[in-house]
Amino acid sequence: MGLEIRSECAGDEADIDVCVTRAFGSADEANLVRMLRDWQPGFDAELSICAWDGEELVGHLVMTPVPMRMLGGRVSAAAVAPVAVIPSRQRQGIGGKMLAFGHELARSKGIELAFLTGHPSYYPRHGYQCRFGF
Repeated sequence: MGLEIRSECAGDEADIDVCVTRAFGSADEANLVRMLRDWQPGFDAELSICAWDGEELVGHLVMTPVPMRMLGGRVSAAAVAPVAVIPSRQRQGIGGKMLAFGHELARSKGIELAFLTGHPSYYPRHGYQCRFGF
């Protein structure tokens, strides 16, 4: 089957929990996703990105819109986390495809900046720059 990248739909929640738990080996990040969905006022299910291979959810990421002030002005931004791909499907470009889909969608919604805390050798190949503070 081909990989389908799309936004989260109603009813995907349990599959997302399983995928994220498998990817990280614990439920901590799945709990974070659930808390973002339930409690973060800016949560946008369209920016909760799923990678499906047939009936199996093999990857998931969340981009949470957040207001930011930067250099004296307001910037529309998104916090990116967590980015999860199940272990048997890692290193196959799925994370990059989800990031590209999410970035394009976020831009269409007026988001100008995406940021995350993540692996310094992985994320720069997807347009992120390493920074530590301002």
